[in-house]
Amino acid sequence: MKRALQTLLIAGITTLPLGLLAKEVSPVAVCDTVQGQLAENSKAVGILGRGATGFIVSEDGLVLSACHVVESKSNIEYPFLLADGTKLKVKFLGANRETDVALFKVIDVPEGGLPFVELSDKAVSHDEYCYAIGYPGGAKHSQLRLGMVRYFTKEGEKNLAIAADAFIQPGDSGCPLFNAEGKVIGICSNIPHFLNTNRYATMDMYFRDREKLLKLDGKIMGQKGVGIMAPLQLKPDQALLTKITDEFQRRCGLRYRYAQLEVERRNGSIDTQGVLEHFNCELMAYIADEPVTLGADDPAVHKLLPNLPENGILPIQTQGKQASCLLPCGDGIGIMRLDRWDETTTIKTQAGDVKLAKLAELKNANLCLVKMPDLNGDFVWPKSVESVKQGDMLVTYLNAVDKDWGVVTSDQKQDIKISKGWIHDAKLLSAKCQMKEIITHDIDLFAKDACTPVYNKDGLFVGIHFHRKSRTIGYIMPAADLQAYVTELTKLAN
Repeated sequence: MKRALQTLLIAGITTLPLGLLAKEVSPVAVCDTVQGQLAENSKAVGILGRGATGFIVSEDGLVLSACHVVESKSNIEYPFLLADGTKLKVKFLGANRETDVALFKVIDVPEGGLPFVELSDKAVSHDEYCYAIGYPGGAKHSQLRLGMVRYFTKEGEKNLAIAADAFIQPGDSGCPLFNAEGKVIGICSNIPHFLNTNRYATMDMYFRDREKLLKLDGKIMGQKGVGIMAPLQLKPDQALLTKITDEFQRRCGLRYRYAQLEVERRNGSIDTQGVLEHFNCELMAYIADEPVTLGADDPAVHKLLPNLPENGILPIQTQGKQASCLLPCGDGIGIMRLDRWDETTTIKTQAGDVKLAKLAELKNANLCLVKMPDLNGDFVWPKSVESVKQGDMLVTYLNAVDKDWGVVTSDQKQDIKISKGWIHDAKLLSAKCQMKEIITHDIDLFAKDACTPVYNKDGLFVGIHFHRKSRTIGYIMPAADLQAYVTELTKLAN
C-alpha cells in the first residue's frame, strides 16, 4: 500500500518519518480487531512470581518473561497464576541479560495441554499497531494497553529492541506485546521516566537464543549493562540540538499531543532541556541510526478518529492555582473536581476571565458545582453507553480541534491497586479518588484533565476522566454516576 511520508533529515544522522497513516487503517477497525483477539490471548498470560508477567508459548508449557524478573540463581521455581485462576508452577530454564529474555517451563502440565500464544516471525514495521497485556503493579486482572511501534534497534541484522507507545510500568515486566494479527512481537523489558518510551525485547532475540536457553539449566548468560539493558548516554552536539528544537516547534504547530503537553507542563515556555526530555525516544533512535515515528498520537492518525457526536460536550479549561477542566451542565452551572477548585479558579470568555463561584460540594465524591456563564444555550446530556468491556475504543475531544483516544483497559469495575511506576512529573497523577465504580483507560489524560468527557466509537457518552492512577492507567467516572452526582449537587445548591 502506498503511503505518503514526509521526512526530515536531522543532522545527517537519520530520517524522521512523519505523518504516518498506519497503513491508512482506522483506529476504530484496529480496536475491533484487537478486541476479537483478547479472550484467547489473555488465557495464556499470567502473573509470574511476586509481581511480574509471563506468557505461555507452547502447548507443553514453555513460558517467556523478562530476564530482570529472575530473583536469584537459587530460586528456580516460581508460581504462575493464569487469568482463569489456574495455579501453576514453573521452572526457570535460563535467560540472557543482554536481550532481557527469560525462559521457563510449567512443571506439571494439565491433561489436554495449556493455552498458548503464537509468536510472530515477521519483520516488525515502524507504523504498525500493537498492544500489551500485563499485570502492572500487582493488578489482579489483566490490563490492556494499545499503541504503535515507534522505532526499533538492531543487533546485526536482527531486531534487538522495540520502542512502542503501548504504556507499561513495573509489574508488566515480561508481558507480551502483540501485533494487530494477535501474534507476539515483543516482551516488556524496561521503561524510562517518559510515557512515550516503552522498550520491548524482540522475538528475533528469542528465536536466536532459544536452543541455548533450553540448555542453561537455570543459569543466566550475557553481561550486565549490555544490549537492551545498556544505560543510554544522550549527549547531542549543538548542531543537533538546534535542529531538534526546530523540529519540536514544528510539532507544536502540528498540534502533536506530546509536544503540547511538554509546553503546558512548563507553563507555556520550554527550554532546551525540556525539548530533550520530550525527544528522549527520538534521541535513542538517532543513536541507533534508526528512523522513529510519532506513534498513536500522530495527528494523521487522529484525523481518522470519529467526529464529536451530536450533543457532545466539550471540556472548558480552567485557570488558577491548579489547572483543571470544567464540564458544563447547562443553566449556568458546571461541575469539576473539588480538590482542583479554589477562590482563584477562572475560565476565559470573550468578555474576559470569569471567576467560578462554588455553589455546592460533595466531599465524598470529590466534586463541586460551580456557577459559570451559560455558554452552550440549551443543554441536553449526551446519550450514554449502557456498558463497556475491555478493548472498547474510547475517544476524547479536548477542544474543538484536538482529539485523543485509547481503550478500556480492563473489565474490572472496582478500584484497583496499581503502583505509580516511574514517571517524570508526579503532577500528572491524581492525589485523591473516591468513586462508586470505575472504568479504567489508557488515554493520555492526567490530573489537570479531570472532568474531560469520554465517548465510545459510536459517539455514546461513557463518562468523564476523573483520576490518573498511575503511569499507565486512568479512571473514568461512568456517565450514570456523574449524572446522579450532578442531580444531588443541584439539590444542595438550591
